[in-house]
Amino acid sequence: MLDKIIHELKNGKKLVLVHSNADSDAVGSAYALAQTFPNVTIGVHEGVNKSSKKLINKTGAEVVVNPNPDDYEKIFVVDTSTPSLLGNLAKDIRKPIIIIDHHAKTSWENAKLYYHDEKPSCAEIIYEILKKANFKINKSIGLALLSGIITDTGRFRRANIGTLKIFTSIMEETKITMDEILSMVEEKPDKSEKIALLKAGQRLKYETVNEYVLAYSMIGAFEGSASSALLSLGADVAVVGRQKNSEFVVIAKSKNNVPVHLGRMMDEIGRETNTGGGGHKGAAGL
Repeated sequence: MLDKIIHELKNGKKLVLVHSNADSDAVGSAYALAQTFPNVTIGVHEGVNKSSKKLINKTGAEVVVNPNPDDYEKIFVVDTSTPSLLGNLAKDIRKPIIIIDHHAKTSWENAKLYYHDEKPSCAEIIYEILKKANFKINKSIGLALLSGIITDTGRFRRANIGTLKIFTSIMEETKITMDEILSMVEEKPDKSEKIALLKAGQRLKYETVNEYVLAYSMIGAFEGSASSALLSLGADVAVVGRQKNSEFVVIAKSKNNVPVHLGRMMDEIGRETNTGGGGHKGAAGL
């Protein structure tokens, strides 16, 4: 399958789409493909998150917001488990797509090629594609992939042995230091984020299920940071919602000892509610 993916990447004018509010794993993976193969444009619906903006500034990556899929011969969708995460772009795709994804479950119907490997980060799959294509990883690609790995694994909390091997291989090949990587991914909350986190605590509700503590809250922004903050406060599972006009977003995170796969749970809820959900065992969204 990797050979087929590489063949498609080598030819034609290509658009690589990533999910809305794209994180470092999505942008870093797309950037690595754009730097490795010819005629690749990175596209996103609405924009990218704060950590991705730092990555873009550091690497000089170019990301087109709301591109027209009809302008390209081939459409790749990376690190995106469901069409709903592409927003309005999903309905504008009128040709077979090529999927590269690592989430627990995906819901794509018109895929020409579909490469799925449930690794802790999508950047690990991209690394394997680059190595299979015999491409030497330079420093900017290395920073992009390492940023994706460290953020999507929650600073290695969701990493496995394979993740660590790939991470150290990239560091050895590019001579990137840990200080350089951490400076890319460390984020200091601004005033609005601090207030949002305090509101999440103020509106907190919780319950216990057996030995686990489940925490819930609602805020107007920064739901990802808020769910992480609730875990730090002691919750085993944190669910934070955000509603803006007709849009409702839910982010759920859990500690490693919780025997529930949040990604599969959100996927099932998304199917039942005709929305879109998915993610990983310990971090998912709807």
